[in-house]
Amino acid sequence: RSHDQDETREYLRNNYAEHSRVVHGKGRFLHWFSATDTGRVILGRGGRWLRQTLRAAVPHPTLFLSLQPGEVQSYGRKRYELRPDLALFSAAGHEYTRTGGSIDTLFLRVESGLLEREIDARVGGRSRRWLAPSAPIAMTAVRRAELLAFDAQPRANDGPGEPWGPYGDREAFERVVAGWMADLILGASGVRSANDLSLERVVRVQRWIDAHLDQDITLDRLCAVAGIGPRALQRS
Repeated sequence: RSHDQDETREYLRNNYAEHSRVVHGKGRFLHWFSATDTGRVILGRGGRWLRQTLRAAVPHPTLFLSLQPGEVQSYGRKRYELRPDLALFSAAGHEYTRTGGSIDTLFLRVESGLLEREIDARVGGRSRRWLAPSAPIAMTAVRRAELLAFDAQPRANDGPGEPWGPYGDREAFERVVAGWMADLILGASGVRSANDLSLERVVRVQRWIDAHLDQDITLDRLCAVAGIGPRALQRS
């Protein structure tokens, strides 16, 4: 926990993701944060005293669940209110803006490769890249209780002996939690498979746009960069 804005920015930037933060209003600043970080899974919760606007992009698939109403998270023009019965799933690399304060928010981040393997195990077939959209996901009381239990278990057993309790070890904990997220998004928003060529084209177009923001960017130019037609580019 910290009462210093710069310290908070530096800590989150160095440990989780690059972001910008604007504090609204006056008063004593406080940011608190507590998490279990296994390397491939990060599960924790945090809150703030002052109302703030946060802009960031998660590097791996992340689920946000507010345990109190009052925060709003936006993806472009789409705005969603974070509340106990509605979580928000953020796909890797998707930028978002969150506004609010005095909130107890739970979040779960799973390494992309681990989540893809858990989806593979449920969908079957050959291994592939799976993409899930950033979207709201309804949270039942049972699902919310399961997520809270994941958060509480390592803390309850944080000591010598068996720190991972019923999971046995860290790897088993990671698999259970990643499997839980895979079941959640498969049942709610679904996923799409993407081949390596499509992903490479998207990256190529994104890099070209970033390097040519001072120029007129047309659909024809983007198709030429990608080497495909408009419909194929839209699908990619």
